[in-house]
Amino acid sequence: MNQRAHTPQAVGLMGLKIVGSFVMLYLIVVILLSAGCSVAIKQRVSESHQAVRLALTAFDDFEHETCRPSLVDAPPVHRGDCTNSEAAAIGLTSALNQKIAQSLIKAFEADKKVSAAIIAWKAGDPPPADLSQLLTDAQAAFDVVKTFAPAGSQLLVKGQQVLDEISKLVVLFGGGSDGR
Repeated sequence: MNQRAHTPQAVGLMGLKIVGSFVMLYLIVVILLSAGCSVAIKQRVSESHQAVRLALTAFDDFEHETCRPSLVDAPPVHRGDCTNSEAAAIGLTSALNQKIAQSLIKAFEADKKVSAAIIAWKAGDPPPADLSQLLTDAQAAFDVVKTFAPAGSQLLVKGQQVLDEISKLVVLFGGGSDGR
């Protein structure tokens, strides 16, 4: 029988090994859980960004369709011309269409940069710098729409949906109070 197995030093060493094993197990669990949380957060950020892009595209498409007559039996028009009677009914002119289009072009450019940044982003990193530019450009387009569109119009609704989706994305990045 090994006498050393029961010495105080050996018992202390075994105790340290057991405690060390528990600490190591605890650290592994924490690392795995944090990695899982990181993946879950990144997935939610990615899905939220996809909702931003869909809302931005829907807003742009709806504004474009409101401004242009039906393509069936319609003469070709300059991209900036706003000739649809529906547009005239809500006050959407070619000049206003141009302002909206300029802001949306900038918003799509910022969105493209946000998309690229999300690929490299990790939980705990700051939000992509271009996210604030995306919000600014989408807000600029929405502000133009607010100058003429009647309350409750689909153009206002679509514009507000873009801003809401961007706000949700900001919160997921930790830029708001609900970033859990």
